[in-house]
Amino acid sequence: MRLTLQKLLDATGGCLVRGEADTLIESFSNDSRSIARGGCFVAIRAERDGHDFIDDAAQRGAVVALTDRAIDDAVGKGLAVVLVDSSVAALAHVARRVRDEILQDASVVGITGSTGKTSTKDLCVAAMRDLRLHANSQSFNNEIGLPLTMLDAAYDTDVLILEMGARFRGNIRELCEIARPAIGVITNIGLAHAEHLGGVAGVAATKGELLESLPLDGFAIIPSGEFSKQLSARTQSEKIRVGTDLAERPDVLVRVLALDDQLRPTVGVDSPWGSVEMKVGLRGAHQATNGAMALIVALRCGVEIEAAAAGIATATGSNWRMEISKLDDNITMINDAYNANPTSMRAAIEALASAPCRGRRIAILGAMREIGAASEHEHRKLGALLVDADIDTLICVGDEGQWIAMGAENRNDSVGGTALDTVEAVKNAAEAGESAVRIVRPGDTVLLKASRAIGLESVARRLEGLAPASGTASGDAQ
Repeated sequence: MRLTLQKLLDATGGCLVRGEADTLIESFSNDSRSIARGGCFVAIRAERDGHDFIDDAAQRGAVVALTDRAIDDAVGKGLAVVLVDSSVAALAHVARRVRDEILQDASVVGITGSTGKTSTKDLCVAAMRDLRLHANSQSFNNEIGLPLTMLDAAYDTDVLILEMGARFRGNIRELCEIARPAIGVITNIGLAHAEHLGGVAGVAATKGELLESLPLDGFAIIPSGEFSKQLSARTQSEKIRVGTDLAERPDVLVRVLALDDQLRPTVGVDSPWGSVEMKVGLRGAHQATNGAMALIVALRCGVEIEAAAAGIATATGSNWRMEISKLDDNITMINDAYNANPTSMRAAIEALASAPCRGRRIAILGAMREIGAASEHEHRKLGALLVDADIDTLICVGDEGQWIAMGAENRNDSVGGTALDTVEAVKNAAEAGESAVRIVRPGDTVLLKASRAIGLESVARRLEGLAPASGTASGDAQ
């Protein structure tokens, strides 16, 4: 998005400390390492103070620094400097102005939910691949990432797809005030971030802020189930409910017909626009509903149902989300280590249970963070699920991982079974890597899953490094 510095000044009410108002800004970034030539570096004070990296941004080609504290004349030589009260608020003001004046004709899609936001966004992109569209990269879904995504869009964007994350009440509403979505998608309601949002009811209330923000001529896509009626009442827009349970009488019924050897589902979708059978390019049966929601978004944006379904079959996921790697010695690794909550953890365990496997099924699991008072109960439930799913081996990581082990052992005792022939508790990801290298054998299938802070991607690197001892492992995701 190309803007003059004067446009930035008009939007933010900032003070031009130095430089020329006709300076042309080619892009925006709050990371000096990714600044593009001609870009505006947004200095944000967080765990690290962005003002300390203004010189680096200048050396990499930035032409403007947006700051919320005074800087020395010697800092960022050659840069125009704009001083504002808050860099984060100023970023929002610029994005809001761009939405009003440049992207006013774009269809803006807001996607939120406890899980599946990024996957549904990726599926929407695939479904609408023939349109001029723009979406957030990675998980740029907060008060910084969302406006940066908007400012990176082209002038002629047809559809703007925006993830919206929340850790506190009001977060979604604030993002909607910037983006003004006309289509709202709530993927599901679960315990992710429930600790800060007031339990699962608080999660539903917060995610519902997206629906309240839709215009009267907007369109809402809502999951069927426990909170469906409550969510539906939050908007006067046209709405449609999506689900897999016929007893809930969803408007769009989703049926998983098969899983291929890469765990990609073939799905039947019955909707008011007709029925279609399609392959979902992302892995796991849980992607069926995400794929159906993406299909509906594409239909609402004018894509034909056959074209949308064909695009969804080509979707590729983001890093560490149900990545399947084939290592040497017929070892299969399912790397789903990006994050975890009860819903996504259950889906991952079900994927492990259904994956083709010549040897043992091994789960390397760690904490699910920020789920509040339900934490111990939910971790123990996962342990019981491992037994019921006939998983062979568990390596549990960290303090919360001990609860998973307890739940598994209690369930195993109660059913008098012989599931989970090995349960090993370790303190951290480094120890989990050591255990994995020692335990994993040819033919095994291994799942890695925990909240992002646990860092299980390091275990993936250790498993890929098994190659020197047993041949040459490609580690390539299939």
